[in-house]
Amino acid sequence: MIPVFLPNLGCKFVLHKTTYIKMKVNYSLVFDRKKEISQKGKGLVQIQAYLNGVRRYFTTKLYLEPAKWNAKKNIPKDPYLEKLCKDYLGSLEDFEIQYRALHKTFKLSDFDLFLKPTVQEPAPIKISFTEFYKNQLSKETLLKRVTHTNQANCLRKLIEFKEIIEFDDLNYNLLQDFEIFLKHKKQLKVNTIEKYHRQVRKYINLAIKQELMPDNKNPYRHYKLVKEETDTIFLLPEERERVEALQFEENIPNYKELEKAR
Repeated sequence: MIPVFLPNLGCKFVLHKTTYIKMKVNYSLVFDRKKEISQKGKGLVQIQAYLNGVRRYFTTKLYLEPAKWNAKKNIPKDPYLEKLCKDYLGSLEDFEIQYRALHKTFKLSDFDLFLKPTVQEPAPIKISFTEFYKNQLSKETLLKRVTHTNQANCLRKLIEFKEIIEFDDLNYNLLQDFEIFLKHKKQLKVNTIEKYHRQVRKYINLAIKQELMPDNKNPYRHYKLVKEETDTIFLLPEERERVEALQFEENIPNYKELEKAR
């Protein structure tokens, strides 16, 4: 109301200003609207949305016995269940507010978008082969310690050779260049190089199983691994006994490693 003074008449008149308000949805909890207690012993808790003389109901999927419903306050007696109901009611209200902000209008049928939102296919997560190797190695909890160490060393050599190797980079030429790097830059022997190749091949096969690359792109399908024959040296019984009898001072820096080796 706006007061206006008219000097000629010496009195005040009040003008009524008409304001058009966009109606907001009124929300409330409803218990056992379908009268199911007599048959099931429990009633469904629903959320009623009221707007412009129209009602719409949303199920909370929560069924309660009458003794667990506070009829006076119109809420579940259990605080946790009360919070669940209010959280769901709040999500409906949040949707209404956001929808109104975007479209400047709202009707109860617009809740269809809340119940069945448009599903967009998530963009595929792109991961490099070196990142995959690292992640997968962290999951290999059943590997023996020496095997895990060897595969971790291989990963370090791989990253040193090329910091990021994409799956598209995995081809015959890359394997050749990696072998040259190990042989000439790192001065590794033939059998050590072959061991590293087997470890890289293992993680490529794991990536294929996880459908991160097609099987026909496996560069090891045509890459021949080379291995040299070596003379295996065995410890004699008396040498083994001497190793077992070794004792180390606990204060030396690598005491634990020596004990494990012994």
